[in-house]
This record gives sequence, C-alpha cells and structure tokens, in this order.
Amino acid sequence: MGIHKNLILLIGFVSTVFFTSCEDGSSQRGVIEKINLNFENKILGEVTKTQGEAHSGIYFSRTDAANAFGIGYSLILQDAQIDKKIKVIIEGWARTNIPQSRGTIVITTNQKDSMITWNPIWINGSITEPNKWCYFKDSLLVPRAPTGIRLTCINVFSYLSKSEFEKFDIDDFNVTFKAE
Repeated sequence: MGIHKNLILLIGFVSTVFFTSCEDGSSQRGVIEKINLNFENKILGEVTKTQGEAHSGIYFSRTDAANAFGIGYSLILQDAQIDKKIKVIIEGWARTNIPQSRGTIVITTNQKDSMITWNPIWINGSITEPNKWCYFKDSLLVPRAPTGIRLTCINVFSYLSKSEFEKFDIDDFNVTFKAE
C-alpha cells in the first residue's frame, strides 16, 4: 500500500509541475517589443505630461488644442524585421470631456524622416462616459511599404485632430509589436 501511495503522490506532483509550467506561448510568440508607456518613466511626448487625476500614478498625457500630439513610442526596425508583417497591439485608458471624441491612436510607418503611412485607430467607441477613464484595446496589421521603399521605423502616439474644446487624456498605454 505504501508504494501505491508514494506512486500516486509522485504522479500528482509531476502532473502539477507539468500542467502549471506549460503556458500557451502563443501570446508571446513573435513579440518584437512590448512597452508600457506612462509618465512614471521616460517616453516621447513629455510636453503633454500632466499631473493630476491619472488612471494610475500621478501623471498622464493630455492632448488639446495647444498640443495635438501626445504620448508615444518609436520602434526602430532591425534589418530582420523590415520585410515582416508587423501587428501593433495597443491598449490603455482614455478619458475625454467630449462624448464624440476626435482623439485617436496613430500608427505611422516611416523611411528615415519621411512618413509613408498614417493609420489612425479611433477609440471613441471605447469611451462610455465623458470625464471618466475608459479601457481601450485594438490592433493594426501594419501595411507593407510600397515597392522600392524600405521602412526604418514604426511610430505609435496619441493624436487629437482639430478640436477647440476637447481634452483627450491617455494613461497606462501599452504597445506590443508582433511579427506575423
């Protein structure tokens, strides 16, 4: 009886270790870079750094009539990544004082200092109530560059198109770049 009990304990232990250590690696497969953008660390868009009622921490990014471009990140493409399809996954928290927000997250592709594509992701569908932090998540498969153009970077940033009175806030902004 002692051998059976020990064998059952051993099988239970091995099964527990096996099943808890085997993750579905699909969520991390192909990840080029994952970045958490908040003003608690150094990122692009410092001019929009605002202290106050952030979603977390004490700082958030505010775009308005004076500052249309907000928090962002620039991924410099390595040679091995240039010809790959890249999916950009964005998620974070947004707040605006206008129910039909004109605020977007923009993904651009660039060749050196020249912008090749401008791809806005409208997140106003995620804004459920004015002046309240609302979660958003979306993704975009970056379009391939036209023939003869070699992409060198992908930029991701918040942007508020012409709006005289809107204040568009972003906090806890996560960007994941994945090779497809």
